[in-house]
Amino acid sequence: MASVLEGQPTMCTLFDRAREAGQAAPSLGLIQPTAITDLEVSPHPGWNTDQLAKVSQLQGSSPLFGPGPPPALEAPRFQGAYVFRCSATCRRRHRLSILDWEFVTLQRRLTDLGDAEARDEIRRRFLTMMCSPDRATFFFVGNQAKRPQAFSVLGVFYPPLEDLRALAQGSLF
Repeated sequence: MASVLEGQPTMCTLFDRAREAGQAAPSLGLIQPTAITDLEVSPHPGWNTDQLAKVSQLQGSSPLFGPGPPPALEAPRFQGAYVFRCSATCRRRHRLSILDWEFVTLQRRLTDLGDAEARDEIRRRFLTMMCSPDRATFFFVGNQAKRPQAFSVLGVFYPPLEDLRALAQGSLF
């Protein structure tokens, strides 16, 4: 199936714009990678000094969850990154870290598994299932003002190809 996002920016385009325009460039995008070659899953190193300071500051801020101290914010068990090409003509090998709520939530449900089994389950869900050939996989990507060229995957949208074909033919309902 041809890209649903024909004419839309690719990851290469977003990187080029960020390099040229800095903070004035788009900071969010939706891309449809053409070849997802890997999902790297490695142990999370824990919070760095700046992150710990932010977590401590949030702990003392107004209560988001009602009265009493907010729940402790723990570093995730693993960090992940997708490795992919963004278009048929892409000559780069993109590697974007994953900052997806679902990625961390899955890890929290796998606490009873050892590291190897948990990594396998994360790869099964985020690579084998979400990026399977019968799905149209899209990445919601974004960057931060301090580092406009450092994009991350913020979320994954992976509808079945048959649903997109039906939508394109006007026969979804």
